[in-house]
Amino acid sequence: MVVLASVAAGHGGRARADEPRAEEAGGRWQGTSWGFELRSGLSFRARDEAITPAPILGVGFRVCTLLQLVDAELFMQTMAFDREVAAGDHALRRTSIGVDLRLHPLFIRHLQGGFGDRLAASLHLAIGAGVDVLSTVGPGRDRTDVAFAIALGLGSEVPLTEPSARPWSVWLGLGWRVRFVGFPDGAPGLRDMDEHQLLVNLSVRFHDLTGVRWAVPPELDDADR
Repeated sequence: MVVLASVAAGHGGRARADEPRAEEAGGRWQGTSWGFELRSGLSFRARDEAITPAPILGVGFRVCTLLQLVDAELFMQTMAFDREVAAGDHALRRTSIGVDLRLHPLFIRHLQGGFGDRLAASLHLAIGAGVDVLSTVGPGRDRTDVAFAIALGLGSEVPLTEPSARPWSVWLGLGWRVRFVGFPDGAPGLRDMDEHQLLVNLSVRFHDLTGVRWAVPPELDDADR
């Protein structure tokens, strides 16, 4: 009996040792997702003599393909602020609707799947375009203007939950954008509305865009080394 028990215990131990880890059995998440984003931050108008930030609030819808080779977001954000120029005090509301395309130079790090790898893979350059709607109320002026805008920037994100553990994940991001736009018919002193934006976003991503979940390539798996 003792011998049989020892053999059974040894066999059970080997079976458990030979079982693949849950992550390996299901594969690691490799960047595909779609989801929603809440964004907030501060805008600094480039032409302001004093640092007078305007608060930003917005939402976005984002889609990422395998390894985030394509990472695009459709967003809308708005801000309300006051500015004083030679023509008087003006109350303004600026609403931006646009598309951001994020380029990830370290996208290949998704294959490794650790926290640091996720952070490295999420580093991105951003290129954006869209329209800005500027409503201005001031001395002798109550009008709304629309102009084309382009944007450039940088950013990164970190997962707050492990993407490989469930079919969705939560991410926190930090980004900087410089947005170029002008309103030729705006109030004097308020026609150049180029700005710097410091953005913080919180997003929920669902990983069923393609259903692709790869096991980690052996040459990149250093768990047993």
